[in-house]
Amino acid sequence: MTQLYEMNSIDVMKARQMIGQSDAHLAEIFPGHFVHSDVVEPYLALVARAADSGVDLRLASGYRSFDRQLTIWNAKVSGQRPVCDDRGTPLDLNT
Repeated sequence: MTQLYEMNSIDVMKARQMIGQSDAHLAEIFPGHFVHSDVVEPYLALVARAADSGVDLRLASGYRSFDRQLTIWNAKVSGQRPVCDDRGTPLDLNT
């Protein structure tokens, strides 16, 4: 089989970033909260504009490493952590 595309080091790094196996692209926007470094300035500008309009815009979730995401997934699948709907109500996954 002919390989149509050869991955270079940038492609490999981006792939590792997408699956949470590299954090080289991240910036700590608040203590313990990481986002892609390219979005820090636009995000802070958005927060400032929202504040000017009386809106308290907050970050709900940021980057999770592969290991952290796997821990969350396993806890939900095993029933140790609830799976909630968009209103925060736990769902019964057994019915």
